[in-house]
Amino acid sequence: MGAAQTARRGVEQAIEELERRGAVVEPATSTRSRNTLRARPPGGAPVEIYVKTRGVGTWQTDVRRGSPTPDSPEDGRFWLFVDLTRTPIHFYVAPEWWVENDIYETYQADLARFGGSRPKNPTSTHHGISEERIAQWRERWDLLGLGA
Repeated sequence: MGAAQTARRGVEQAIEELERRGAVVEPATSTRSRNTLRARPPGGAPVEIYVKTRGVGTWQTDVRRGSPTPDSPEDGRFWLFVDLTRTPIHFYVAPEWWVENDIYETYQADLARFGGSRPKNPTSTHHGISEERIAQWRERWDLLGLGA
């Protein structure tokens, strides 16, 4: 399965799970990404969810998605990591501010280990996110107002 197919399957699984938990889900209109959803939990405020899916290895993103971001627990923006490598599928719900900080801090630490430059390809912006880094966010549906 190619990257686009994996991403599409992850979004489908995310929508299915969000709806199963009672959310009304639609594509987000605030972004061009097909991987961003807007979900409204029962009786709650809408949230914006960026869906990131892995079919093998780590979740793939870009270092430019990282930034030193202040804690913003009420901003209503989340990343939903979908793990298609497991049966049943695992989901990780993390606040966007946390993910942006984690990408930034991890990348800065990597650069420091290698003297300030990526060792193999200094111009690359690729960034992998391992399961260990997001383990604390597994099944945190409560953050979206969708129970535990």
